[in-house]
Amino acid sequence: MFCDCYLTGVVASDRTDSGYGRLNVVPAYVLDHNPAFRAALSAHGGGLAATLEAVEFQDIADPTSNPAARRAP
Repeated sequence: MFCDCYLTGVVASDRTDSGYGRLNVVPAYVLDHNPAFRAALSAHGGGLAATLEAVEFQDIADPTSNPAARRAP
């Protein structure tokens, strides 16, 4: 799952005992603690961020952002 260009989670498929499928979203902060996920992300060009940051504040943190030009939600 992406929020703009930021990876925020991964959608995983799971089968229940009754045979029905279920989708789960694993948040990025959980995946960040998994060394295997970090290695796979790095191997596919994702790089490793030093820290995770909240995507809700990406416009505030980006100096090239123009909040006045954004559309209302």
